[in-house]
Amino acid sequence: MRKIVFIIVCIITFVSCESAIKLSGNETVKDLNILDNNVEGIAVQDGFEVYLTCKNEQNVKIFADEQIISSVKHETRNGIMYFYKDSGAEFPNSASVKIQIYTDSVSIIKSLNSTIYIVDTLKTDSLVLECFNLSLIKGEIECQKLDVITNSSTIYLTGSAGNAVMNVSGGSVVGVGKDNPQKLWNGINTVNSKLNISGGSIVNINIENELEIYARENSIMNYATAGVFRSVILDDDSEIILQK
Repeated sequence: MRKIVFIIVCIITFVSCESAIKLSGNETVKDLNILDNNVEGIAVQDGFEVYLTCKNEQNVKIFADEQIISSVKHETRNGIMYFYKDSGAEFPNSASVKIQIYTDSVSIIKSLNSTIYIVDTLKTDSLVLECFNLSLIKGEIECQKLDVITNSSTIYLTGSAGNAVMNVSGGSVVGVGKDNPQKLWNGINTVNSKLNISGGSIVNINIENELEIYARENSIMNYATAGVFRSVILDDDSEIILQK
């Protein structure tokens, strides 16, 4: 029996950071001068919405209702800045927390039940993306090394990566979008890729040189271009599909 995994992801039309974050009557702004060159990554949880703007400046602004903004916490551990809800704090269902981050030094992005938009092209030598529990990361990247770990989430990427290693599970989608596999040539382009796909997940990717893939549990890899299939293991009705 095929295992069917459903993920409901709210896809919001990509807009610029400046036009997306606007104050309502009950919202306020906390301007934090807290980033420095020692911060290598960001980690977000608790349903927050982040707009990462890749500029040569270091700044963070938090937008939230004035009654909850003091419960939006942040701290830096081991070079990663964490944003989260204060323990025991209760946010109204209508509450919204948006965080605007300006930095050009991010190489690690972690999302737990949150949404992260990369507003400008994120250029870095090495990039790690971790995305869990119905999270969304969306944007354009340029890097030499890409590591992706995701479960029950969506990562919509365009741009290029040199060597990509992806562990994709729990019905996740990585690429340009499961509804638009015919647009793969506008998606993520890699030189070499090593993929481990499971749980009915979908990866949409282009490979210039070599591919190693292990796909199981009704998972799918869509591609428009590919080099050498160095190692291919497909179990449980999994597929590799050429999109023309």
